[in-house]
Amino acid sequence: MVPLFAPTRCEQMTALELNKRIFRAYDIRGVAERDLGDETVDAIANAYASMILETGARTIAIGRDARPSSPRIFSGLSSVLANAGLTVLDLGQISSPMLYFGVIHGALDGGIMVTASHNPGPDNGMKLLIGPDAMSGEDIQDLYRRAQAGVRVSAEGGTVIAQPIEDRYVDYLVENAQMGPRHLKVAIDGGNGMSGPGLIKVLDRLGVEHTDLYCAPDGTFPNHHPDPTQLDTLTDLQALVVKERCDLGMAFDGDGDRIGVVDEEARVIHGDRVLMIYARELLRVEPGARIVGEVKCSQVLYDMIEEWGGEPIMSRVGHSFIKKTLKERDALLAGEMSGHMFFRHRYLGFDDATYAAVRLLEIVSNLPEDLPMSSLLADVPHPVSTPEIRWECSDDYKFDLVNSVAEYFASRRSVVDIDGARILFPGGWGLVRASNTQPALIMRFEAQTIEQLRAYEDEVRSVVEEEMARRSRR
Repeated sequence: MVPLFAPTRCEQMTALELNKRIFRAYDIRGVAERDLGDETVDAIANAYASMILETGARTIAIGRDARPSSPRIFSGLSSVLANAGLTVLDLGQISSPMLYFGVIHGALDGGIMVTASHNPGPDNGMKLLIGPDAMSGEDIQDLYRRAQAGVRVSAEGGTVIAQPIEDRYVDYLVENAQMGPRHLKVAIDGGNGMSGPGLIKVLDRLGVEHTDLYCAPDGTFPNHHPDPTQLDTLTDLQALVVKERCDLGMAFDGDGDRIGVVDEEARVIHGDRVLMIYARELLRVEPGARIVGEVKCSQVLYDMIEEWGGEPIMSRVGHSFIKKTLKERDALLAGEMSGHMFFRHRYLGFDDATYAAVRLLEIVSNLPEDLPMSSLLADVPHPVSTPEIRWECSDDYKFDLVNSVAEYFASRRSVVDIDGARILFPGGWGLVRASNTQPALIMRFEAQTIEQLRAYEDEVRSVVEEEMARRSRR
């Protein structure tokens, strides 16, 4: 049903040739000047307008990151959406969590974040919301079909209104924080992404002493790649933690929805173990709570949630899938290996690295002065595991390749196939899945000993290599 506030005209113009690969599982992402030219942005904006007007939408928000191409893409989107009769709130240059906050807290009808998240500077893309829900899966394919068909929407009454969001967002985080008595000193690495400015305001108002790296937004990312899951991006932060004798260090990605953490000795705490810290504290105040992990997370996470009195749930990877699971299963907390953390307990249910930082600081600030951050998981088993392993693999066949690997192992071992193939070994597991954001396979392995880990990894790698070689010969 179209809105009643203005007559709307929807037409189908000449079909376009768009790069289908940029319409991914839970966002749109590609090389900005190759895949997201003005004509493509125009087509996507019209397609989105046609979808959101069917819900009766009147007001949406748009935010953008600091990439050089973001102002151009924002301009194209806002112009088309206003021409479709919508009131477009320009939230400015912000993080993705600020866009989500603006839409959800403001009860808006939808929104678009112009960003390529943790991808390199020449990339760009869009995260799209209809109401409070992130578009994913079939909705994004519907968007592609409409854009490809050349749908055009026009109506009177639309406008673009500047409405900065950062100060309201910072106020909300500070007013709802529950800091303990302990004075903290932290190191932060903003990665030249969108978290830095807002995070600094939050820390200053909470009275947290901080020493900072790369907190000025710069979409060319001059200091390092904006992805804290890549261990080489954390070396400057680790050195700073040691030099300044900080209680912990935190790093952030390009659009502010991923957090990376190192402890007081600069040891990296992977995303699933950060989630364990949150889970333990949550279950102390909310016994029986449901907590969501994903297929890359350690088995220890699921075991400990049960031991601490909670209900663990395993989900597909991806922010839109996680948020859907949170809502459908009435869970209070979720997290990914990639550092996306989602709180429905005391928050709004989306992935927000600055809010995750505040929750971590709450926990550490309530520790006795003589206990370091590392004490939070000192009694939790620590199996041998690999970080995420990325192998380049063509978008043309990465999903088929993973399906072939799953079929091979399904006849030999137990396989969890909710997202790729999580192959179960004695005392461990190995995962192969296709990346939803890049032409790559993602692998991870866990075992009780280094010898087991090497054996499991070698077994899975050999099957993957054989499948890749078979396809390259075609």
